[in-house]
Formats: sequence, C-alpha cells, structure tokens
Amino acid sequence: MREFLSIFENFAFKAFNFGGRATPGEYWAVIALIWAIICYVLMGDIAEVHRFLLAREIPPMNPLYYDSIVIFMLTLIPRLSLNMRRLHDRNRSGFWVILPAIAIMSTIVLFSGLAGGMMNSSLTGVANQPNDPANIIYPVVLFFGAPQTFWEEMFAISLAFEAAGTDTVWGLLAEIMAHNGAVDIRRNASNVSTGLEGESGHTVGVLFISFALVATPIVTGLLHSLMNALPSVPFDNIYGPAKIAELQWKKKTDGKHNPMAGYACLFEETDEEKAAKREKGAAEVKALYRSRVLGLQE
Repeated sequence: MREFLSIFENFAFKAFNFGGRATPGEYWAVIALIWAIICYVLMGDIAEVHRFLLAREIPPMNPLYYDSIVIFMLTLIPRLSLNMRRLHDRNRSGFWVILPAIAIMSTIVLFSGLAGGMMNSSLTGVANQPNDPANIIYPVVLFFGAPQTFWEEMFAISLAFEAAGTDTVWGLLAEIMAHNGAVDIRRNASNVSTGLEGESGHTVGVLFISFALVATPIVTGLLHSLMNALPSVPFDNIYGPAKIAELQWKKKTDGKHNPMAGYACLFEETDEEKAAKREKGAAEVKALYRSRVLGLQE
C-alpha cells in the first residue's frame, strides 16, 4: 500500500521533473485515474451545455466554469513530465510526448468538422453543402464572424438531437456523403442509403477525408498507449538507471522479503564443516610454504 501511495507522491513532487525514468505501473496508475475523472466530469459538463442550448441560452464561455477543463489544465504539466519519464524508461526521446497532443487536436478538428456539417445540413434547415471539407473551419469562422447565427444553429442542432437521438447521427452522415445533400434528416433520419446517390468520385473523396479525420486520433492514441504500455528496458541508459532491475535484484539491507534469501540454505555449513575447512586451508598454506619457499619436497 505504501508503494502504491508513493506513486502519487512522486507524481505530485516530480511535477516539473522532466528527467529520470518511470515504470509502466507508475504511469498507468496515475494516468488512468486522472483520465477516468476527466471523462466522468466531462460527461456532466456536456450535459450542462446541452441543457443551456435546449433552453436557447448561451452556455458560459469562461473555460474555468467547466470542471473537466480545470482538471485537465491543472494536471497538464505533471502529466507531461510523467509521460516523458515513461518514454525515457523505454529509452525513447521525450519528443514522442507530442502523440497525445496530436490525438487531442485531431479530435477537436473532427468534432469541428462534424459541427460544420451539421450547421450546413438539413438538420438546421439549411442543407447547404454539408459535405464541403471547408466545414472543418466553418464553426470557428461563424463563431467569430456571426456569433448570433452560430448560436441559432447550435440551438437547432441541440433540439434535433433531443428529438431524434442516434438517428440524427446516421442521417447526418448520409447527408454528408451525398453529393447534393439530398437526405432530409428531419423527415427520414434512418434512411442512410439515399444519401449515397451522389457521384462516386465525390463520395470517395469525402470518405477519404472522413477516414483521415477519424483515424488520426485513433491511431495516434493507440500508438501512444502502446509505447507507454511496453515494459521497461532492463538496462541503464542516458536518462537514468534501470528501475525494474533495481527493484527486482537489489539486496535488501534489512533481510526482510528478500526473494534470494531462500537460496542461502544451499550454502549453509555446520560448525564441524567450517572447522574442517579451516584446518584444510591451513594445511594447504603450510604445504605451499614448505615447497615454494623452503624448497622441501615431501
């Protein structure tokens, strides 16, 4: 229990220590707990924003209002330092810490593209090129250029999701894949096949962009998880000594819980055996002295 608590103690006191090494247990015990808390709190924040939109009210724009963002920012530097120490333990450069940043940023871009597609779809009553790749930045441009229109469309999207549920998602995907936006999400959200009647070349292009947007956060996230899940390298490197080897093989000074102590019985000797061994050694020394120094032959 003490060793488990020391993991979180190291996380706190080594928050700004980007050197050294960290074992997989040290990394995952902390990171799994932090992200579980962030995701749990994030669900509550999303539900609260949804309630604001359903009431046609603009949600608070202060990032510190949302607990998930506060927790994310407070643990950002300690998580980065821990991640770098874990990479060092794998004999990897800290440069690979950029992988989770790519995963998070690509996820934001993905949701921005989905939001842009929603705003230009029949979901909001517009149906104006929901499959345009420029929709990735459309919500940002609309937010800063025409905030009133942005929030009106967000209100419409929230109401549509509240009314249609998951059918809205399938209808939106069908309309994005269609060349002419022929799918009416409000009228027939579950009819996905009608949305694939566009030109094949256009559909392939949209599929490629959609696949890239979806695959990037997944691939980078899995690669990041794999690199941190691999066991520690069992040798010293430029980042520090091997922690696993030290924990497994170092000699216990107090004699307690020493996994090598059981082998001592193989080399135990009785007092008679020790005395006979000493006498034999003394006789060998005398014989060598007589033959080598005095030149006497026995």
